[in-house]
Amino acid sequence: MTKHDHRYDLAQGSNIDGKNVSFNTNNGDLTIQGASVVAENELIAKANNITIKEAENRIYSEDFYSEQKSGLMGSGGIGFSIGSKKETTENDQTKDYASGSQVGSLKGNTTLLAQDHYRQQGSTVSSLEGDVNIGSKKVDVLAADDKYETHYKHIMEQKGFTIAVNSPVVQAAQNVMAVVEQTHQVGESKNNRINALAAANTAWAAMRAAESVGSALSSAQALANGDIKNANVSVSLTYGEQKNVQTQHIQGNTATNSAINAGGNVTITATGADNASDINIVGSDVSGKQGTRFLADDEINFLAAKQTHQERSNNKSSGWNAGISASYGSDGFAFGVTAGGNDGKGYGNGDETTWRTSHIGDKASDTVMVSGGNTTVKGAQVLGKSIISDVENLTIASVQDTMSYTGKQKNISGQATVGYGASVSASFNQSKMNADYASVQEQSGLFAGDEGYQVNVRQHTDLTGGLITSTAQAEADGKNSFSTGTLSHSDIQNYSNYSASGFSLSGGVTISGGDAPQEIGGMKLQQVGENHKDGSSKVEYGGVAGVGTQGNWGIAKGLATALLGQVNDKGSESSVTNSAINTKNIVIRDNEAQLALTGKSAAETAQAIQKTNLHQALKKQDVETIRSDLESDLNTATEFVNNTNKIGDEIYYRIEKNEQNIYLKHKKASDCDNISCIKTSEIDVDRLSVPQTKEEAEQLARLYVHGIMNQSDEDRTIGAIQYGGKEYLNNDTLIVRRAYSSLPAELTFTIFERLRGGLDMPSIFGASNASRDQAKIWGLVDEYNRQNPTNRVNLSPVNHSLGASGTKNAMNWAKHEGMSFKNTTLNAYIVGTSYPITNDTLGSKLTGGLYDKGYTETAAGLFRDGSVEYASAPRDIVATGINLPFVPGDLSIGIGNTNTTGNNSVGIPLWDMIMGHHTKAYYRDEESVRFLKTNEKGNINIEKISEIEKHQKRIWGQTGPKTEKIEFNNVILKNKEEKK
Repeated sequence: MTKHDHRYDLAQGSNIDGKNVSFNTNNGDLTIQGASVVAENELIAKANNITIKEAENRIYSEDFYSEQKSGLMGSGGIGFSIGSKKETTENDQTKDYASGSQVGSLKGNTTLLAQDHYRQQGSTVSSLEGDVNIGSKKVDVLAADDKYETHYKHIMEQKGFTIAVNSPVVQAAQNVMAVVEQTHQVGESKNNRINALAAANTAWAAMRAAESVGSALSSAQALANGDIKNANVSVSLTYGEQKNVQTQHIQGNTATNSAINAGGNVTITATGADNASDINIVGSDVSGKQGTRFLADDEINFLAAKQTHQERSNNKSSGWNAGISASYGSDGFAFGVTAGGNDGKGYGNGDETTWRTSHIGDKASDTVMVSGGNTTVKGAQVLGKSIISDVENLTIASVQDTMSYTGKQKNISGQATVGYGASVSASFNQSKMNADYASVQEQSGLFAGDEGYQVNVRQHTDLTGGLITSTAQAEADGKNSFSTGTLSHSDIQNYSNYSASGFSLSGGVTISGGDAPQEIGGMKLQQVGENHKDGSSKVEYGGVAGVGTQGNWGIAKGLATALLGQVNDKGSESSVTNSAINTKNIVIRDNEAQLALTGKSAAETAQAIQKTNLHQALKKQDVETIRSDLESDLNTATEFVNNTNKIGDEIYYRIEKNEQNIYLKHKKASDCDNISCIKTSEIDVDRLSVPQTKEEAEQLARLYVHGIMNQSDEDRTIGAIQYGGKEYLNNDTLIVRRAYSSLPAELTFTIFERLRGGLDMPSIFGASNASRDQAKIWGLVDEYNRQNPTNRVNLSPVNHSLGASGTKNAMNWAKHEGMSFKNTTLNAYIVGTSYPITNDTLGSKLTGGLYDKGYTETAAGLFRDGSVEYASAPRDIVATGINLPFVPGDLSIGIGNTNTTGNNSVGIPLWDMIMGHHTKAYYRDEESVRFLKTNEKGNINIEKISEIEKHQKRIWGQTGPKTEKIEFNNVILKNKEEKK
């Protein structure tokens, strides 16, 4: 529904024209309002009071728009809504504006003589070719005051049921769109920190999109095959209500100037009433092409007209939702209950004052001002080829446009889900902005041309950001003179400041089901959270809720939120509008009074005021742009903090505090010839005891620690066989299960694990449960060796890639806990290391060994004796780092910083690493290659085996990695190369 109501109250002006036009009343008044009076030759008006003013016009408009929809509607995603949506917009505007009168002569003179009072407002008096003469006891030439006012209100109300469908395919599409949206944010902010956060957000979004594509393909394939269980489809049905209200009120006024123009002279005289004979020109223009003259018994005032603008805006939003969600996947059908709400409010208040400057005189003719009293030039400019002024007191002051703005916005939202377990999350954000501005736009003063100025002030002159000046030619010709009794002057400070800030917080808590029922009425509840390994309920705190519960990790998240989750923008400009007189010919007559007034002599004061004028008008801040930029930057910062908190919580709960970190790969059965028949079983490290037999001890002595991107136990088991070779294939082997959560978490944890390995500060950075479990197992083996000194078992761990950093952190943790293994020999085997094998690295040398203490040196301080055998492919940049040609890895900038043990032939490091220098190069022996390249049917992939052998021979000159070994006896190291 649309309603439109316009009401017009428009003045219809009268028109009078003639060859000669004359108005003459002996005792009456003459009023011309909104009319046009034009004479071809002479126009003469004589009356007691003459008023020439504007006619008032009023326009009022009222618009009402209402739209209501009900039934089936889009939901903005994959799904639809059934309900109603109503939007209403109310807008009314009132505008009062002037239609000025036009009075004048085309060829002759215009003469307006009032016995008592001449008043001209928002109108024009002119004489195109002749003179304009205005005389009265008092003369007022004023601007008209145009007013405006606007009221705006918008309401949106929506309620109903929403059905949303989600699946890996949908999620992948949304993630791809998120990458596109995030990409547009990079580089858009003027804040480099925000741009860096936007780039990080884009990178994380790209990782999620890349990862979700694989799940989407699997889901799509399952759907194509009719396998709905493995399509992981979920549906939610919620009822919700939302209401948003926005209001705005604007009001203000603008000045419509009066004008007096003549092709000849303009002469305005106010005489006959002594102290009441004033000339006031306010927000208007007066100029004669041949000359402009003002004569008043008392005051002459050239002033600016004030214009104001006020804006008040408010917004409020609130809503809630509740419903059920259901999923159907490999575990069957499950459902849960969800509910949430939101509330927000904000305001913006702005006040602005501007000035309509009066302009007096013409720069091509003379301007004369003679007053028996004070003359004030405030918010006005007096122009003339020459300017002559003889006044009692002279005040020249510039006026500042001003603006102030304050705004604030707060939003809070929360969501809860209950199933087999429960979770609650909440977010809060707040922003505020302040702006303050004051600046002179047009400097007030006397601006003379080549004929200069002659100013005589009988008493006192005061300049506040005021200027008396001429062309350089006039000063050079000695045509300027300024004489006053006393003089005071001051400058005006202009400024334009703004500050904008915002911050956001988010957090939540998840409580797993534990002993709670897993179904209701035979219907399975959706699992929320993960139980402890003993089946008891686990509480996980997300976002800032984890600050007090996650130790140093939580503190780090809190600091990241405090430092990066807030945005601040501020700006400040300043300038000066000074007072100056550009002539050397300055006379201050009353030296004694000058000293009493200013503390300076007449000569000192004259010297001080004679200076180059400085005036720089400042622009007021664009409030809308600042507010928009703040909102955009806050969204970017919030997204970054949410990403870091999500990734941080994943790392803390899914990786750092994972409770099942070790499993057992059983030795290969005699009839097993491929990976599918390898058996595994869980190991609870907390329940392990000291081995009672050598066989039990040997089972603990073989421990494989894997690198990144091992998403399943099968991936980890393959790695143990690939890099551990036939020894790990044919014997029981423990495998570290560093859980995989997501690609962003995996890559972030990789950086963190490597850095804390080098920093060796477990009291601050801790160690993952996987690293702690390694140390526990070493302790059990060492205790066995202590009890069985004649039947010892050597530890023979295998590390690949990030596994080396994980084991280094296990050693850091063991040392931190006061553990030592002086009954045990360590024979470590490392390929594609992510951590320096020795101290001989650039980082270690620059820090005196404080950072990047070598793997071998750390082991030597913990174990009885042993060796570290390692292989590093020449273009495996994880192991060697990024190095210049012929520069060994220990002096490179990178990760592993370890010299290559292979052939240093020329190649492309990153490409070669992708093509196998970090993986394929490290197959340990022929038996492991053959086993892993045999499928479930027993078919051997001879082509793949040949490819691996050729690849290794190019790198190593042999099948299997070429290694170097460093032996140690406590802290005594010895190098020995072994070729295999």
